[in-house]
Amino acid sequence: MYHSLLCIMRPIEFGNDKIRMKEVLPGADAVFTFNGLPEIIDTEQYGEKYSFPISLISHDSHPLLSDGPIEAVWESKSNCAKELYNAVHNKGDDKKWTEIVLKAYNNSKWKLARFDSGQYKIWMME
Repeated sequence: MYHSLLCIMRPIEFGNDKIRMKEVLPGADAVFTFNGLPEIIDTEQYGEKYSFPISLISHDSHPLLSDGPIEAVWESKSNCAKELYNAVHNKGDDKKWTEIVLKAYNNSKWKLARFDSGQYKIWMME
């Protein structure tokens, strides 16, 4: 009896329901807010990446955003992703800097741009 009740309460699921943000093409940008702390994940194809849960607001390769933001994940090996990850997870002595970064991370819109050179830059918009 208990086992069958457990099965009713917790359906069996397989796969991954996370939408991965598509690559920002050179000369383009994306706007989003963060929805949780970043983590380092291991991907089969590309090795370790920085993974950020986001609400995607605008992105040229996601045309359905005209209906509103979507919950997604930004995964990247870029230097700006590494720098942001390290700033959010700062374990150093500068607690004031960590507070400033976390407040901006949790409460602001961010823009991720990719230059024609292929390099990325991310900054707080508001």
